[in-house]
Amino acid sequence: MHPDTISSSEFIKRLAELAQRITAMDIIVASLHADFAFNRFWQIEARKGDVALRFSWDARECEVEVERCPVAQLSCPNDWKREARQVFTRSTTKDEPLRFVEDYVALHFT
Repeated sequence: MHPDTISSSEFIKRLAELAQRITAMDIIVASLHADFAFNRFWQIEARKGDVALRFSWDARECEVEVERCPVAQLSCPNDWKREARQVFTRSTTKDEPLRFVEDYVALHFT
């Protein structure tokens, strides 16, 4: 099997496991976007009550950007504001940005 095939499968698996851990905290994962071919970019949106948090991973810059948006019932978030930015080193493991997201969600939603 081609190494990229295995890598892409692991990439998706790790993000799906993050989504499961977030939902186990009784938080909605409203969307999850994963793009292995585009620098392993991913974005995950978590919601609880009237607040949504969106996390975007930029592998080129080694950073996770966090945005917050109020959400009215039965509506889509459309007024995102940058809330935080976490920069990682090039030697960061693949799981550190995911742990950051999980910890941030737990801190702000539980």
